[in-house]
Amino acid sequence: MRHCDCYSTCHYNALLTSPQSGGILRAHAERGHEVIVDTKTMNKAFIREPDDDGRAYCPRCGNLGVPVNSGPLDTHIRPESRAKMLDAAWFCNFYRCDVAYFNQFGSVVRMDELKAPVYPHDANAPICACFGLTYDDVEADTNEAVPSRIRAVVAKSNAGEAACHRLAADGQSCLGALQELYLRLKTSASRE
Repeated sequence: MRHCDCYSTCHYNALLTSPQSGGILRAHAERGHEVIVDTKTMNKAFIREPDDDGRAYCPRCGNLGVPVNSGPLDTHIRPESRAKMLDAAWFCNFYRCDVAYFNQFGSVVRMDELKAPVYPHDANAPICACFGLTYDDVEADTNEAVPSRIRAVVAKSNAGEAACHRLAADGQSCLGALQELYLRLKTSASRE
């Protein structure tokens, strides 16, 4: 614990400001006192809990979840499972995880509790929930001189016709996923 002549003050300050609590170990540095804290036996009452920053990780795979509101939850979850999630939850977009949605109370909605398969968990599901663009459509665009299908989705989205906040499983626009998939497929085709 400590090496100084004012044991109680230094020891208490060291506990309150230990590295585990997120503070800086000050322990009367201005007096030149050296304080050693035994963190293995430190009382949990002195350890600061991490701040809630709005992020949540899937309880099954550990992937960072995407926050969603009631729109995607109402659209995708079967009625008998909808009560598991309140008005907000997180979507797990890791394609090999069987969890679709989860909340901070430990409840999960698995893929088999959804009304229909969703991308990226099912590669055959539409990538674009608003306009039905699929993996095969993006792959077909890579074989043509102009990616007409993707451009049509971009034009519709820019015109305000998209309803991603309600129809997409993650409540997000698919344009980033479409671009990433298109570039990945185009790059792999050029290597062959």
